[in-house]
Amino acid sequence: MNAMVAGLSESRIAVSFIVEYYKHPDQLYDLCSRLQHPQLEVLIHADSNTSNDIKAFDHVAFSFSNVRIVYSARLNVHEVRAYNRAALLARGWLLAFSQDDRIPPPAPPTWVDRVLEIYRIMPPAFAALGLHRGSYWTWKSVPRFPMQLSGACGDAATDASGLNSWQPLHTRHLLQPVAFAGFLNIGPVFVRRKAFLAVGGFNVSYSPRGQPGIGLDAEITAKLWLHGYQAGLLCPALETFFRNGCGGKGTIKTAAASALRQQQEERNTQTFFNQFSSNARSVIISRVNASYRQLHQDPDRLPALRRVITKCLNCGSATDMALLQERFHSYDALCAKST
Repeated sequence: MNAMVAGLSESRIAVSFIVEYYKHPDQLYDLCSRLQHPQLEVLIHADSNTSNDIKAFDHVAFSFSNVRIVYSARLNVHEVRAYNRAALLARGWLLAFSQDDRIPPPAPPTWVDRVLEIYRIMPPAFAALGLHRGSYWTWKSVPRFPMQLSGACGDAATDASGLNSWQPLHTRHLLQPVAFAGFLNIGPVFVRRKAFLAVGGFNVSYSPRGQPGIGLDAEITAKLWLHGYQAGLLCPALETFFRNGCGGKGTIKTAAASALRQQQEERNTQTFFNQFSSNARSVIISRVNASYRQLHQDPDRLPALRRVITKCLNCGSATDMALLQERFHSYDALCAKST
């Protein structure tokens, strides 16, 4: 029997959760069962169609009324094209992009309410929210804020344009409920649909058909900042709420595949720097820092965000809660010291 999501209708859909699916039939039902929320639809982009895949699609489509399967005439178009196609079919004002091997927290998905609340608190320009990882510029020069940005990044420590000028502020930024970030990492990333379409979606030149779109998340975040939007990472002091599933790391499972991925990474790195000049990257960092200053000066927004993040820890642990409170106290101490 179809498991109805109470009150789900097109007029009530706020979030379109887009999943790039490729040969993970055994965990698709579990993934969809964790995404049952009255304001959320699930779009599964089918990039493979083995007999087991089709059985899995039929199972979730019959079991959950908020799940739609997006079929492709050409298989293995990979994530860049898959996300762009599904975004055009989405009915929510907020898009979420994720892979089929990223498993949400157990049901009920109260974190969806927290994400929506963050968007209500933040200014309209706040377009993208990451739930996985993020960075100002490069994970190599920021060891306390791990970010594996897969090629589309430079080393701020050696960049001639001096883009590492933000580093003295780094510790304070990490202590905030939502950390503004120059680049976000999919797993998942939420983006306002209007903003996503306004900047042209993901750049298809980052992924030949069948190849990983390394750096697609950095590219879309950079475009958002340059078009006047903001992007941030949810509570970066904590571990991600989403866990890795049974992903087989297909792009690096053999020496040949790993070499091909390395070539793609080098290619996309060059594409990124051709697309965004030194001046453009400087603008991004400047706008990130300006956003932090605006947030710090707002007497109401930061306390409201803290309340949301505390609620969000219903998905976490007592250890997470203790860490969060410790970070909040540390942030307050830093602010008091600087005034």
